[in-house]
Amino acid sequence: MAAKKFLASKIVSQANLQGLPLSDGEQKLLLFSEQDPESPTDIPDELLEGIDHEYEKKITDFLRAAYKRDRDNPQEREQYQDAMQKLKGSDHYIQVMAEPALAERHPARDMAIYIAIGLAVLGAAVAFAVWKS
Repeated sequence: MAAKKFLASKIVSQANLQGLPLSDGEQKLLLFSEQDPESPTDIPDELLEGIDHEYEKKITDFLRAAYKRDRDNPQEREQYQDAMQKLKGSDHYIQVMAEPALAERHPARDMAIYIAIGLAVLGAAVAFAVWKS
């Protein structure tokens, strides 16, 4: 599938740019899917059994850095979005790491939401206290 190959290539490139190249097995693991007949079958068992949070975090960080580098280019950004859309609802392992890596963060907006929720709770508490007295 072209979508996961696109994301995998971005991860591999970023790992190489950072001087932390992925092993052949780790690269194959990026393309793993239990349901896809094109999924690599020669991934070492110890790698499949040893999948852990540390590996997923490393891959997520590589993809996040690649996206950060590419997102100002509208064509590149669109390729990332298209890849995620095509992977949606599938069992491709790369999707587990791509979703948090490509999630757009808006800290100022998030803070405003938290403040609004806090003020609403405070207002409800004051209204309840006034009503109860």
